[in-house]
Amino acid sequence: MKRTTKATRRAAPKVVSSLPAGARIRGLGYLKDRDDPVAEEDGDYPEWLWNCLSALPSSAKEHDDQEGSTASTLTRAAAKKAARKKLKAKAESGPAEVPLVEQSIDLPSNPAGDLAGAVEALNARAALTKAMRVERRKEIKESNYLKGMR
Repeated sequence: MKRTTKATRRAAPKVVSSLPAGARIRGLGYLKDRDDPVAEEDGDYPEWLWNCLSALPSSAKEHDDQEGSTASTLTRAAAKKAARKKLKAKAESGPAEVPLVEQSIDLPSNPAGDLAGAVEALNARAALTKAMRVERRKEIKESNYLKGMR
């Protein structure tokens, strides 16, 4: 833990609050039927309060230097950037995979009459049947759940 001396404390610039003592702080009151809180003297607040903003990451400081930006706008901007990045990655990955049940495909037949074609056709039908059963089970479970809510 770092110890501070009187000389260090004197060297650190004194932070002054943005409101004079006794001023009403509008919009900060969260208790119903109570007046807005009133600003106090700077000495009445704990020392750590004046150092809260110095602990921001460097990117947050740079963004906060711009006029009108706050932590919520920084968070929103980061969320928008992440969403754009995710959307771009999804677009680059190619077309979305459509579930087997929702595809309109022709099942392979065996026009040549060989064993490999028959096995391929059988496997394709089995996969489709399994996917349809899973889908029906989901629908049945959903309808049973909704019936139970009535």
